Amino acid sequence: MALLAGIRDERIERIIALFGPTDFFDDWVREIVREAALGQPRDLTAVAHLDSTVIAPYIRGRIPLPEARLEIIRRSAVLFAEDLPPVQLHHGTADAIVSVSQAESLIRTMDALGRTPPGFEAFIYAGGGHSTLSLPGVIPRAAEFVRDWFASLGG
Repeated sequence: MALLAGIRDERIERIIALFGPTDFFDDWVREIVREAALGQPRDLTAVAHLDSTVIAPYIRGRIPLPEARLEIIRRSAVLFAEDLPPVQLHHGTADAIVSVSQAESLIRTMDALGRTPPGFEAFIYAGGGHSTLSLPGVIPRAAEFVRDWFASLGG
């Protein structure tokens, strides 16, 4: 949500993104959508919302394919990455909730855009899961990112 808000709201000047989805066209999301379409959605709040608002309505013929695609597009921050403020991204390789492929997709996109520190930093934690406690150094890195922003404001 922070990435999408940062794209849409110019008042957001920096984002620290922790293990969130970025690319709804990624193979990991395609698998989640396939499971939901087969009536076996994963037991995750975000998946339940996507299923009830996009997948099930599309499967039942309540919304057409172009509308379903637009809903997927608007959830994919990688498609609007050029509009992101500075971002510090953190993700663990063993995250069982959100695949690290989501972070990797944003990293590839930001690299292609030429975004480097301080405009974009990414930290991938070997063995880290879906918890800040499993990402060693995340708090000091995030604090430094915020400190640098305050310093740039003259504060």
